[in-house]
Amino acid sequence: LAEAEQLLSQHSVIREEIDGYAEDYAKMRMMGDRVTQDQTDPQYLLLRQRLDGLQEGWQELHRMWDNRQAMLSQALNLQMFLRDAKQAELLLNQQENYLAKDEAPTSLEQAETMLKRHGDFLTTMEAGDEKIRAVVVFGNQLCEDGHFAADRIHKKVSNVHERRELNREKANST
Repeated sequence: LAEAEQLLSQHSVIREEIDGYAEDYAKMRMMGDRVTQDQTDPQYLLLRQRLDGLQEGWQELHRMWDNRQAMLSQALNLQMFLRDAKQAELLLNQQENYLAKDEAPTSLEQAETMLKRHGDFLTTMEAGDEKIRAVVVFGNQLCEDGHFAADRIHKKVSNVHERRELNREKANST
């Protein structure tokens, strides 16, 4: 995640450098247009072609920067999603571990303790549910936006969502 943020930051610095040349490019372009306007001499026509090539190069530079910006932003979003999904999976693992315990109370006191513990578990589960739901929503949004890793994200979202629903069913049936 830190590396993705650093790459995005470095890419922004490149944009600032490109923007620093925008005024020079515009002046050169205006001067070239004035010099070659209404000229028919082959030297001026060659200069016009070079100016057109310069414009194409300038536009291509901006397209390349935009494409890389989009790729780096998607990479950052993927890293954030994976970080959040890992945290959600840890919560789900803890829930699954608690729900896998199959203890039968041997006394009234133990039954009351287990009932309180289960109530506390449900409260904790509900608190963690917002984090899990946020991971699912974020992942689905990335997929809808056409993220380059949409298949991978979708699989992870499906897994987290299914485990969440299964845990909720088990917790409410206990």
